[in-house]
Amino acid sequence: MAIRVISNANPSKTYLNLVGSENISKKLIDKLAKTCYSVASLILLMTVDLDVKAAGMDSGNI
Repeated sequence: MAIRVISNANPSKTYLNLVGSENISKKLIDKLAKTCYSVASLILLMTVDLDVKAAGMDSGNI
């Protein structure tokens, strides 16, 4: 078994499907069952050939 797991999936998918419910505590399984997830957001990282400050933008404008 791995010492660490790195996952981009939600906690339920990670623990129950990747790690396996047989490898986690009943308390954690119950907590995962009660968790309600919100709608995902999208983060897009871009590289542009533009002076964004001169265009009046900062990290919160895009």
